[in-house]
Amino acid sequence: MAIKAEVTILGNRYKLTSDDNGAEQLEQLAARLNARMESTAGRGRLLNPLNVSVLTALQLMEELTKVQAEARKVCDGLKAKHQAEVSMYRSAHEQSMAKLKSEYSAELARLKHEHAEELSRAKDEQARLRKLHEEELSAVQAEQAKLQKDYDELMELLDEA
Repeated sequence: MAIKAEVTILGNRYKLTSDDNGAEQLEQLAARLNARMESTAGRGRLLNPLNVSVLTALQLMEELTKVQAEARKVCDGLKAKHQAEVSMYRSAHEQSMAKLKSEYSAELARLKHEHAEELSRAKDEQARLRKLHEEELSAVQAEQAKLQKDYDELMELLDEA
C-alpha cells in the first residue's frame, strides 16, 4: 500500500509516495534534507535551488562513499575473522578426528588380537576334545570287541552244551 506525504524542501512543497516508508518517516527524511540544503545554501550564499541541490547531492555522495568504504572495511574484517575461526575449528576438528581414529584403530587392533587369541584357544580346545573323543571311541570300540568276543565264546559254550 502506497504511503503519501506532503513535505517542504527549500520553500517548495512536494507530494511524495512510498511503498517502503511511513508518512512520518518520509516527513523526517524531507526535514533532514531541507536542513542540509539550507545549510549548504547558507554557507555559500547560493540562492539557486539547482546549485544547492547539486552541492548537497555531492556532499551526500561523499558521505555515502565514506560509509560504504567503512562498511566494506568492517565486512572484510568480519570475513577475515570468520575465515580464521573456520580454519581454527576445521583444524581442531581434524585433530579430534585423527585422535579418535588413532584411539579406535588401537582399540580395533586390541580386539583383533583378543579375537585371534580366543580363536586359537578355541581351536586348541577343539583339538583336545577331538583327541579325547577319539580315545573314548577307541576304548568303547575295544570294550565292544571284548564284549563281542565274550558273547561269541558264550554262544560257543551254549552250542556245546
